[in-house]
Amino acid sequence: MSAALDFPAELQDLIIDHMHGQKQALGTCGLVSKAWLRSSRHHLFGSATLRNHDLDGFLQLLHSPLASFLQSIISLSSELDEGKLLDKLVHNLPIFPALRHLRLSYIYWDEVSDSTTDAMVQLFGNITKLDLHLVAFNAPRHMATFISRFPRLEEMSLYPAVLQSAPEELRTPHVPPTLRTVRFRSDASAPMDSFVTWLHTGESPPAIRALEVGILSVAALPSLSDLLRALGPSLVELDLALMYHVTPADITAHLDFTRNTQLQHLTIHLSLRRFHTSAGGANAPWALLSAVRAPISTLTIVLKLDTVDVLDNLDWAYLNRTLQTLPHLAALRRLHFMVHCASGAMDQVEDALRRRLSEDTACHVVDVSVLHTARMFTQAFAEHPTSASAASALQALNGVHNLYSAAHDSDTPPIGMKLGVL
Repeated sequence: MSAALDFPAELQDLIIDHMHGQKQALGTCGLVSKAWLRSSRHHLFGSATLRNHDLDGFLQLLHSPLASFLQSIISLSSELDEGKLLDKLVHNLPIFPALRHLRLSYIYWDEVSDSTTDAMVQLFGNITKLDLHLVAFNAPRHMATFISRFPRLEEMSLYPAVLQSAPEELRTPHVPPTLRTVRFRSDASAPMDSFVTWLHTGESPPAIRALEVGILSVAALPSLSDLLRALGPSLVELDLALMYHVTPADITAHLDFTRNTQLQHLTIHLSLRRFHTSAGGANAPWALLSAVRAPISTLTIVLKLDTVDVLDNLDWAYLNRTLQTLPHLAALRRLHFMVHCASGAMDQVEDALRRRLSEDTACHVVDVSVLHTARMFTQAFAEHPTSASAASALQALNGVHNLYSAAHDSDTPPIGMKLGVL
């Protein structure tokens, strides 16, 4: 390496990280040296998303002599919506040595063969993060059985479509003991109740640190309370979204936070038109805020609105007063508003919101995130910043192939050839 490029690896990574969305520039960086190649591939191929029309091209790419990027793939997302396509993919995949994150979407699990499920466990047994988005299971136990086969799982985000409408008691299979983060969203109370119960009824429940659950009906609250008691002081982050008919009395009657003594981060959800009442802001989300007993350092309030005007539907006087008077909010260091709104109101929301906060409230570090589209989870599925489809991976490798061909047709090889990158 020339002296001009001989500087600390941390600086190299910072330079390349700055270009994470620029595929052509990253491809060029990968030809500078072997040291730059690894960091560049981390961004170009760190995440791959497969869709129906990508499948054949991706499988063909895997058998190419230029396909040396497999060790760079950390996250794999499948949006194949037919069982036979997922079967074809899994039975033709090599092992991805660095893969830690698997996401499956839009598939009816009954169409997936047992041999494919077994092969997936062999291929992806070392993943630490699993996302299931609109994967249809016949019953909660089928979903639990699949999840339990990944023993190193640390984080999962689930938005399943469970076809069985009756609640189901799940004591087996066991929850992965390494699980630390759980995000679960369901519009039906039966799978919600079954899943929440499953998380804590095994012999050794996992020490979950972050829990996000929604949308909670009254029927799901007792099971949630049992889970909260079982988690006890291990729980640090809690995010609860309630159905519109849940009342403050339901929160008081069913939820018990007394054992969650280490809870530090709390998220509540407010729909300004549904949850707003005229009784001094005394509604279910505010009742959640009052029911917690541990000192909260970060409070996130998720707001849904169509226009800036509906911000007035929130009782700001109540919020400002509550933030100053509740003892467990005395340690509050950060107040985060996450606002889902129509695109026409985005430019005005942050200023309008800050004007409604009192000076005492504003003394906290107040962050405002304005989103055009709603997220399924507050901590949204964060793809690797270098997410690439199979098509873009093929395009990047074709560029390398063209450089390789050009090197053989000329007397002067490109820098990547001279340094032994290709």
